[in-house]
Order: sequence, then structure tokens, then C-alpha cells
Amino acid sequence: MIRFKTRYGGPRGNFRPGEVKSLSEKEEAALIRGGFAEAVEEEKEPKPEKKKIEEPETATVSAPEQATAPPTRRRRKTEE
Repeated sequence: MIRFKTRYGGPRGNFRPGEVKSLSEKEEAALIRGGFAEAVEEEKEPKPEKKKIEEPETATVSAPEQATAPPTRRRRKTEE
């Protein structure tokens, strides 16, 4: 098994960096020699991934706020 260091596209498919795949020994050796992949040991049993249970979104739609100017104060007329 190998872990890709770079993107790889070939007759077996397209692979991203970090993906672990098993190819033919000849193809794996060529990719390792070229520096495109690194050898990894096979895992006996894949570990089950724990999925996070996310709370559903509770967004509500409401009318947008409207800005209003505060009422202006009227000046009193002074008597002269």
C-alpha cells in the first residue's frame, strides 16, 4: 500500500495527496522511486470512523430591520 504525496492520475483512477491505495507492486515501486508516494503498512482492520451528530439549524426568516431617525425636538420660542 502507498500514500500519495502528490496528485496522481492513471489507468487506476485519480488520487489526491494523502490518499492510501493498493496498486500493483510494479506501479507502487515506480511511484515510490519517483517520490510521488510513500510506502505504508497495511492495516489489519480499518478503524470505524465516529460521525459527529450535529444539531440541525434552526434559522428563522424575519423582516429586515429598518432604521428610523429619532424624533427631532422643537425649540420653544423665547419671549423677548
